[in-house]
Amino acid sequence: MALNRSESRQIAARYVEALFAVALTHKKQDVVGKDLSALQEVIAGSTELQKLIRNPMADDADKAAIFETILKKLGADAQTIQSVNFIIGHKRAEVLLDVAQLYSEKLVAHKGELSAEVITATPLSDAQHKAIIAELSKSAGQPVNVSLRVDASIMGGLIVKMGSKMLDHSVAGKLQRLKTQLVSQAA
Repeated sequence: MALNRSESRQIAARYVEALFAVALTHKKQDVVGKDLSALQEVIAGSTELQKLIRNPMADDADKAAIFETILKKLGADAQTIQSVNFIIGHKRAEVLLDVAQLYSEKLVAHKGELSAEVITATPLSDAQHKAIIAELSKSAGQPVNVSLRVDASIMGGLIVKMGSKMLDHSVAGKLQRLKTQLVSQAA
C-alpha cells in the first residue's frame, strides 16, 4: 500500500536523523547532501524511476542495484550509496525523494541558512534557478538554499514555500481561487 505524503515524510525523517548524524561524525554532511540532491534530480526527471520506487512488486535487490549504479555514475560517496542501499533494503525506496528533501532542509538548518522549496510545472534552466535564488535571498535578507521540485499538476507558474509562508503563483492555484470566488458570488 502506498504511503501518503505525511507518512512518507515521517518515515524519511527517521532515516535522515540517522544519516545526518553519521555524515556529521565523518564530516561528510555536505558531500552526502550533494549526492542526495543529485539523486533527487535524477528521480524527479525519470517517470520510470518514480514508478520503480513506488512498485512494491519490484525486487528490492534489483532496486538497490539500479540505484547503486546511478549513484556511482553520479560519483556519489560510499556512505551515500550504503545509506540508500540500507533504505531500499528495508523496503522504503518510496521515501527516497523525501529523504533527499528532508536531508537538504536539515543541512541548511545546520548551517544556519534559510531554505525554500520552489515547485514548477516544468524544469527550470540554470539561469532561472539562479534568478530565483537571488530574488529569494534579496527578499529574505540572507542566503537562501533553494530546492526545486517539478509538479506538472500546477500547470504553469510556480509555488514558493519558505518557512511557514507559501506563495502560490501557479495556474492551478489561480484557477482554484477563481472557482472559489465564482462559487461565493453565486451563493
